[in-house]
Amino acid sequence: MMKLKDNKIFMMGIGGIGVSALALMCKSLGAQVSGCDKKESKPILKTLKDKGIRILPENEYDLKGVDYLVYSNAVPFQHEIIQAAIKAGISIFKRGEFLGKFINENKSIAVTGSHGKTTVTFLIGHILKECNRSPKIYGGGIGLKEESNYIHGDGDWLVAELDESDRTFVGAKPTITVITNMDYEHIDLYKTKKEHTKAFEEFISGMKADSVLIINGDDEELLSISKNNFKGGSLITCGQGAHNRAKINVIMNGGTKVEFNHNGRKITLTSGLKGIHNAYNQTFAYFAGISVGLKPEELIDSISHFKGVRRRYEILRVLQNNTEIISDYGHHPTEIKAVLDTVVKDGKNKIIAVFEPHKNSRLGYFMNDFASVLQTADKVICTDIYTAGEGGDVGALMKELIEKIGNKAIYVSKNDIMNFVIDNYCKGEKVILFSAGDLDSIFRVQ
Repeated sequence: MMKLKDNKIFMMGIGGIGVSALALMCKSLGAQVSGCDKKESKPILKTLKDKGIRILPENEYDLKGVDYLVYSNAVPFQHEIIQAAIKAGISIFKRGEFLGKFINENKSIAVTGSHGKTTVTFLIGHILKECNRSPKIYGGGIGLKEESNYIHGDGDWLVAELDESDRTFVGAKPTITVITNMDYEHIDLYKTKKEHTKAFEEFISGMKADSVLIINGDDEELLSISKNNFKGGSLITCGQGAHNRAKINVIMNGGTKVEFNHNGRKITLTSGLKGIHNAYNQTFAYFAGISVGLKPEELIDSISHFKGVRRRYEILRVLQNNTEIISDYGHHPTEIKAVLDTVVKDGKNKIIAVFEPHKNSRLGYFMNDFASVLQTADKVICTDIYTAGEGGDVGALMKELIEKIGNKAIYVSKNDIMNFVIDNYCKGEKVILFSAGDLDSIFRVQ
């Protein structure tokens, strides 16, 4: 692991899910960590302070003696603190670049892809913990059992969620890599689908000669670029298609059961996590464990105990008549479709989709897809767009979305959304909050 003992690190955007996990990891490895964040009320900041990490107001930053400055991709390079660090000769890294140093210098399992990264990261971390490998786990979310986005362990392995959103992932060279899928995403950075594909091609072609690559073999584009660009040791394809090395059979029965053959043996994995997407996630995690050297029996047992991660079909509250308020991070049409398809198959309850669009650019580009998948719900409540600082006519975008969904869609402001849901839904409905913004926090604290 990187030698950080007594190094001083200043982190900008330290309240973000990725930077805060990095701060906790660096602190656990002996570094002196401090940082700042525009939103000083974020709950994660209290956790950081409790761990001895100094949080400063932006206008009171202190770079004295700092060895490294790490910044979130939400922070512009022109920011005065970054410019001050440059003048002071401090080494500067984007969050993804700094994480990449840990990945490249150690035994590492990295999970990337458009959807499912956080669940697979924590599932693999959970497996290694249960099998006494004591991993370090760096996640882009909060594990339900772990209640943190970073878990420190003394073992050799680092399990890390590798975010493709700012392109820094192309420099990472993990020992084992899982790519869950390759839907076109992050259109604010990748202006065309071709640019998005090229980034994954560069990432795959740069992998080490003895590396392992585990992919969703049913993703045709991902399968093609993996076969054409991977020069590592072992390519493992998983999916329902007959061409996959692990051809899976999925059985939905309350949770998820997936079956496949491995080295002539029938493997059956079970989990309380619902949905076909979680059958894929279990399979990816199984083969990551096999690649580490774990036995099938260990993997089968540990996977069955996994609790999941926060904001991934997480039941927040149960109201009158078993009306459930469910939080889900779905902010891309594919993610929302996976959840709604799973719930619709249950067929027992009315489904109320509460949708907080994330970024104007994403809503505009995928407008028709969002409208189509949301129509699966019995009722759709659209609330204010979480712009993440993007400009644009939010009113026009919201109006277009509601018109495209049709009569089952209405708009309710974020200020009124909690009372509206409680007042109108109490007959056993499933109210699913689709949000990568702050909608979850409104319902979580009430």
